[in-house]
Amino acid sequence: MSTLWAGSLFGAKTGKGLVELSEVDEAGAVVWRRQCTPDEARDHALRILEAASAAELDALIVRWLTAPPFSLDVEGAAHVLVEFRRLRDAERAG
Repeated sequence: MSTLWAGSLFGAKTGKGLVELSEVDEAGAVVWRRQCTPDEARDHALRILEAASAAELDALIVRWLTAPPFSLDVEGAAHVLVEFRRLRDAERAG
């Protein structure tokens, strides 16, 4: 499994702080590297946190729908989950 790294930098040319994001594979090789502003880094972090929360909620919904009293099969629960995601995304979009 690869690892996501984040570190702070000072931009000598701009005189401003930067954040460097990178992914390192199991062998220690850098897969990709990107520098961004602190505001961009915060935006990335927020999206990651939102995705993590959504993933946990998705799993909870599937467990709930596949247990009694609903007892849907995983395929049926997945269809409900797709509709739930569509509604969730529409709510977020405003």
